Amino acid sequence: MIAYWDSKMRCCYANHAYLDWFGLAPEAIMGMHMTELLGERLFKLNEPYIRGALSGKPQRFERTLTKADGSTGYTVANYVPDVDETACVAGFSVLVSDVTPLKLAELQTEKAQARLRAVLDSVVDGIITFDGSMTISSINPAGMQMFGYQADQLLGQSVRLLIPKQDGGADRIDDDAVKLSEVQTLTGLRSDGHRFPLELRIASVDTPGESLYVGVVRDITLQQQIHDRLTLFALQDGLTGLANRRHFDDVLAHEFNTHVRSGAALSLILIDVDLFKQFNDRYGHFAGDECLRQIAGAIARAITRTTDLAARYGGEEFACILPMTDRAGAILIAHHIQDEVRALGIAHESSTVAPHVTVSIGVATATCSSAMSTESVIKLADAQLYAAKLNGRNQCLAAQLAPAAPG
Repeated sequence: MIAYWDSKMRCCYANHAYLDWFGLAPEAIMGMHMTELLGERLFKLNEPYIRGALSGKPQRFERTLTKADGSTGYTVANYVPDVDETACVAGFSVLVSDVTPLKLAELQTEKAQARLRAVLDSVVDGIITFDGSMTISSINPAGMQMFGYQADQLLGQSVRLLIPKQDGGADRIDDDAVKLSEVQTLTGLRSDGHRFPLELRIASVDTPGESLYVGVVRDITLQQQIHDRLTLFALQDGLTGLANRRHFDDVLAHEFNTHVRSGAALSLILIDVDLFKQFNDRYGHFAGDECLRQIAGAIARAITRTTDLAARYGGEEFACILPMTDRAGAILIAHHIQDEVRALGIAHESSTVAPHVTVSIGVATATCSSAMSTESVIKLADAQLYAAKLNGRNQCLAAQLAPAAPG
């Protein structure tokens, strides 16, 4: 759109595009004052630029206008002063570009970006964008809260500030072959130095001229705690806190196979609370449960190696797996268990053995071979326990299981 206005702000020329925009005929606009064309409100908005042009200074500005058909248009206007040979400003040319399609596209883009920002700001997962060198270019509020940083502290930093190299080399965050969709369970690092478990999924974004990746990060601390608790419940006896029978069976099978390969001695201890039925009959089941809990504590105190396992075998029976322990070592631990139980001093007035609670113990030690089985070790320990009970209880008997000949 092109027009020319003299120094008195009256129109001297307007092209067809200018006329069409305002919906005027040529004879109607000629000699029209600019206030008549623009109206008081729009004239006041444009007046500083008009005065600037009439003072001899070129002007450029954006303006939103209402077209003749009532629709909204967006323009970029240039006011070019017309300076004569005497340096006087005779008027100014108006060059107006209709940028409505571009402006509408820009507004749509801004609206889409605003919607995207609103979505990213509302999600509970952290979202981090970074380039091929792992340099962070953006992070959403959830990510900032998760790691304890403000955005300006992270932009331009490496993702490794948040997700350090993992122990054992399992982390492949910077491996191009694994940057797409694979969920990795890693360890994150907060700004205060606290480490926490997280899940990371990385996706690539096609952008011209650069590699861009989006990492979606989820703090799985709660899930990990629940998983650990459920795992513990699955392996732990609910009453005593020792390993349960299922865990005992799994560990014994594993240790047996390990000892078959190593040829080292494996010992098993079975423990039975003497005359426990009579204890329950006299003191009640609540007292019986408390008695079992205290005995479990005594057994746990008697075995100090992390490789050993104490378990509730069933009812009032307990068991201990002692890897790489010979017969003499196992007997020593069995006597230690009896001493710990005796030190509890739990009254048992219905016992014919002692005025306090006692235990009978059977010990089996085996040099494991492929010709044996875990059942043979358990049977030997059970036979020793049975013999100890027949012998008057409150005793410990032990036996050695020699390797059987193959075949």
